[in-house]
Amino acid sequence: QADHGLHQAKQRYFDSWIAYLGPMPFPGTQLVLAVLLANLLGYLLQMLTRERMPYGILLTHLGILLMLVGGAITQRFGMESHLSLVEGEASNVSASYNDWELAVWNTDMGVRDVRARDANRLRAGDVLEFPDPGLTVAVEAYHRNTRAFQDVIQNAPENRRGITHVEPAPLEKEPERNRPGAVLRLTWPGGETRRVLFFGEDAVENLVIGGKTYVLAQRHVRHPLPVLVTLKDFRREVHRGTEMARSFASKIEVEGEGLKRELTVSMNKPFRHRGLTFYQASFGSDGRGIEMSTFAVTRNHARLLPYIGTTIVVVGMMIHFCIMLVQRARRARTP
Repeated sequence: QADHGLHQAKQRYFDSWIAYLGPMPFPGTQLVLAVLLANLLGYLLQMLTRERMPYGILLTHLGILLMLVGGAITQRFGMESHLSLVEGEASNVSASYNDWELAVWNTDMGVRDVRARDANRLRAGDVLEFPDPGLTVAVEAYHRNTRAFQDVIQNAPENRRGITHVEPAPLEKEPERNRPGAVLRLTWPGGETRRVLFFGEDAVENLVIGGKTYVLAQRHVRHPLPVLVTLKDFRREVHRGTEMARSFASKIEVEGEGLKRELTVSMNKPFRHRGLTFYQASFGSDGRGIEMSTFAVTRNHARLLPYIGTTIVVVGMMIHFCIMLVQRARRARTP
């Protein structure tokens, strides 16, 4: 973690089945937990065949099993993202902290219908097809983190910020600071081939395909939300004589699925809805002096399993200790 940062250490060791320390392979956390899960299941089945069932030990192992299952569900189906809004703004999508995508949408429509492809594992030579609108994207180069330059280069790819080329850079310890770079070749029926360059959150506008105007963008992965969230007001209190935040809270309006109500999300008062939790994470300004509030949005269907598992473990241990005390007292009375 000291060398690679928390996120890379998590991916390299805790999210892997095999972890390499140099050239040597070692069991990753996923493999260790899978073996532990199989061991617990085998032990539980073996205890069920006993004539005198040790209920305390059985409950304790069942609680540990629930915690492992909860961790597996969170690992597989959990989601972490953020939602930033200025006062008066509304949105029904959140953005990932670390994952990137290539997205296409039609700007002529009132509702944005987005077609997206995962960009985290792109490699030079990959070809992405967007059947609607019939766009083909060939990857000439892709790097997960880059540095951008504005040198004078002949036949440089298009970029709306004047960037002419990018060079790969080491991954940051804080992955949200990574800025991927890509050189892409765009082709579509009846159109001219275009070479474009992306750096971080970037876009190519005015792609006229079949008489319709489209946008191709490199951006953080968007997660649809079941409700529309509108920031009505943001309030911040600071410690006297400093700019250090004492507390901050957001008054929001939530609408969707037959629900429409106003509520306040503060530092210690999250909003929960259908497995999603909105936390008041931070605040800032959009550069025009308008206050902006940022919510951490998480989805964890197994949120209660650790609490249930821990409770079962405690109850199981109490039952086991009580049974042991009774047995010891009986032995002490036996002449």
